[in-house]
Amino acid sequence: MKVSVIVPSYKFSIYIEQCLYSILSQKTNFDFEVLVRDDFSQDGTDEILDYISYFNTNVKYYRSTENWGSYENIKFLISQCSGQYIAYIDGDDFWIDNNKLQKQVDFLDSNPEYILSFTGHWNLNPNGISYPHPGWLGYIHNNEITTENLIINNNVAFGKVFRNVNNIVKDYFKELPYFDWPLCFELSLLGRIKYLDFPSGMYRIHGKGDMTSLSVEQKIKNKDIISEKLKSIYHEFK
Repeated sequence: MKVSVIVPSYKFSIYIEQCLYSILSQKTNFDFEVLVRDDFSQDGTDEILDYISYFNTNVKYYRSTENWGSYENIKFLISQCSGQYIAYIDGDDFWIDNNKLQKQVDFLDSNPEYILSFTGHWNLNPNGISYPHPGWLGYIHNNEITTENLIINNNVAFGKVFRNVNNIVKDYFKELPYFDWPLCFELSLLGRIKYLDFPSGMYRIHGKGDMTSLSVEQKIKNKDIISEKLKSIYHEFK
């Protein structure tokens, strides 16, 4: 298997169908699987996932019997991946470029020193108005993210595709407010990270996500917590 696409979901019943069909619409010259687990939302997501996985054999749906929380849910999905690469998308977002996976896999295949690539994206607000995220307009001028960058800020935003590395999920992730930032940090210790300058999808801003539901004050606090932890780990690593 070339690529495993993981889709963590929680209370995304009105979004999950669009998310999954945007993945299934990908045009690739390789096989890919889609791994999805809804974290016991009990909002009707189960029925949608039953239907989609029944008619699409490359969708692996893991039915839940209890709520695990974001860390355990994502950790489980990563552990089930058989692909050479792992692509990540939250169940409330969706891709808009049908060649997204092909472009990123082609880059990683051709550049073995890189461990992760990510892309630009558009934001979609609750009123249905979309607009390009500033990153896609070129604020990452050198198109590359370093470990030192990731200690300060989570620069790796959307469209992550990374090499499937054994034991990449660390126990300390569970102590932190977000999963993706320390994941990208750990990957950066093993290889280079490339920003590919095209918009691959829509990031929904709806007030229910791990980030969008927080106040500005809480976001700043969370950022400081993660940054301090990563600084200490990087110090030990060096």
